[in-house]
Amino acid sequence: MFKKLTIKLKLLILSITAIFGFLIMAFLSYNSIIDIKELGEAQSTVSKLESDMLMLRRNEKDFILRKNLKYKTKFEKNVNILKQDAQKLQALFDSQSIYTNEITSFSNIINQYKLAYFKLVQQQVKIGLHPKDGLYGSLRSAVHQVQDTAKKSNNSVLLASVYDLRKQEKDFMLRRDLKYVNKFKKKIDKLISVSNSSIKNNLLTYKNDFLKLVDAEIEIGLDSKSGLQGEMRSIVHKSETILKNLLLHSNESIYKHIDTLNAIGMSVTIFLIILIFLLSIIISKNILRTLNSLYTTILDVSKSNNTTNRIEINTHDEIGIIAKEFNSYLDNIDNAIKEDLLLIEEAENIMHRVSNGWYEELLTKKTSNIQLDTLKENINKMILNTKERFQTINTILEQYSNQNYINTLVIQGIEKNGAFDIFTKNINILQKSITNMLIENKKNGLTLATSSQLLLNNVDSLNKNANETSTELEETASSLEEITANISNNTQNVIKMSNFAKELTASTHAGQELAKQTSISMIEIDTEVNAINDAITVIDQISFQTNILSLNAAVEAATAGEAGKGFAVVAQEVRNLASRSAEAANEIKSLVENATVKANQGKEISDKMILGYDNLTDNITNTTSIINDVENASKEQLRGIEQINQALTLLDKKTQENAVVAAKTNTIAIQTDTIATLVVSNVNEKEFIGKDGVLSRKIDDDAFNETKETKNSQAKVYINTNKLKQIKKDDEWENF
Repeated sequence: MFKKLTIKLKLLILSITAIFGFLIMAFLSYNSIIDIKELGEAQSTVSKLESDMLMLRRNEKDFILRKNLKYKTKFEKNVNILKQDAQKLQALFDSQSIYTNEITSFSNIINQYKLAYFKLVQQQVKIGLHPKDGLYGSLRSAVHQVQDTAKKSNNSVLLASVYDLRKQEKDFMLRRDLKYVNKFKKKIDKLISVSNSSIKNNLLTYKNDFLKLVDAEIEIGLDSKSGLQGEMRSIVHKSETILKNLLLHSNESIYKHIDTLNAIGMSVTIFLIILIFLLSIIISKNILRTLNSLYTTILDVSKSNNTTNRIEINTHDEIGIIAKEFNSYLDNIDNAIKEDLLLIEEAENIMHRVSNGWYEELLTKKTSNIQLDTLKENINKMILNTKERFQTINTILEQYSNQNYINTLVIQGIEKNGAFDIFTKNINILQKSITNMLIENKKNGLTLATSSQLLLNNVDSLNKNANETSTELEETASSLEEITANISNNTQNVIKMSNFAKELTASTHAGQELAKQTSISMIEIDTEVNAINDAITVIDQISFQTNILSLNAAVEAATAGEAGKGFAVVAQEVRNLASRSAEAANEIKSLVENATVKANQGKEISDKMILGYDNLTDNITNTTSIINDVENASKEQLRGIEQINQALTLLDKKTQENAVVAAKTNTIAIQTDTIATLVVSNVNEKEFIGKDGVLSRKIDDDAFNETKETKNSQAKVYINTNKLKQIKKDDEWENF
């Protein structure tokens, strides 16, 4: 029967059998899962009841801490939510036939908890939600009246006793201990017995209000285990026990249903496994016989690598269809191999031409091999990209050959530090070098043009100066007679200068001794300033320790409460004094540091003065020597006058020769200006970056003008009859 069926039909029969078995098991499991889901919901509801109970506890604690009635409203809201969850849990238990009285007990406990909470709120309202209302407000008003009466009577003993009563009151409010109430009673009874009638009534009112407050606090509970707080705590513990029992009931029911589901599932699973196993053995034997035949043929094809072999299976099942498709696949492989060989042959020919620089031909053969087709596209893309990059390079080089160096070579999408990247960088370096060379040439041309023009102006000025010099030489001869008289006066002045130099030397030695004494005094001042600085550091440390002690005293005073207020004021004043002492110490320290700096500066100045006096002594000695030399030189000047006459004759001859040289120089300057114009014109014909911004180098013609002005001023000095100006030129005559 199975031989005539297809593999698909065989597997379908096997699958239907398995699905039918699973449907039976699923139906049986569905009911159990629904029950487990409801029990899980019941379990979740129990957990929610625990959460709701914690929220009620939170509302209780929030009200006790913050004394705000909004938490009463939240408490009522959360109680209603908790009751709704309890009703939901009762319905779930009823649907699963779980009978228990604990839910009803839990609801009763919640009602008891609600009543206790409302009593606590009512009692707290009676005490007072704020310091100024309720029993606490009455107590506050009474104690203020007692304090005001004590202050008005200027009775310090009474005021101290009142502060002591306030301390007992605060200790009870903070520590919730009745021993402070007993102390309060004893002290206030004693104070009432010795007080006059004007304050006794106030003290009685204060006592009664405090005791009422204590009774109210006792009713609420001095700790979490007493009063209304203890009652509420006991109720909460009962609710926790009930919730644990409810959670236990739900867990037991869930485990019971799970065990039932496991038993049903195990039975059905064993039956299905046996049935499917038998069907699988029968079907697999039929399939394996056909597969062995298919495997033998495919193995022969794979070992021999001969795609001409074909599978011979004449069945109508899926394996027969696979055999036919495999034979068709072998036919496709033969065709694909032929296409691949044609494409590879074409690629070899084209790549050979590409290696020789030919980029005009692309791969055109088609193939069904995806990898080879991708390789073909990549090779064509490589050829096109390489061709495009060479075209970009040729475009830039053509611009450079046309003397246009503005653009740089930019090739997109190349690898960094690759051959194209290095080639691009070198081309751009060449472009920059040519541009810099052209800028330098234009700058040199402009500079040369400017220099040639300046040279023309200077040559013209030289011609004029030569003519003027010839006239001035004649006037110079008349000035020689006046120079002789000046030389005699110079000799007398030199003798006076020698006497002044000796007196200046003595004054210099005295100033040097005073500078040394000043330096020693500065060192002693620096030592004393350092000692003061150390003392200030000690004062600063004492201020810091005093500040720490005052802080500790303030903390202790704050701990003491009302009784430590006076001590806290003293501690604050001590702290202020310590802070001012630290500030004063810092200011003195700053002044001392400035004094140290000034003392060091004074010492440096004294050292410089000593060094300056040494240099001054040396300069005076050198000046005295120079004065002696000048005295001897004045005698030599007389002999120099005779030589000046000979020099004037020689100057007249050289002046005439200079006129001839100036004429030749003028011709050279005109030729240089023509060459500079040609250089600038040739550079301007080329295009490059920065062409319009090139300027000529700055020509320093100040030296020429200064020389020209100096010569004119010298000539004017010789002509002028003013003896003071002639004396200034004596050294120049001597050097000449």
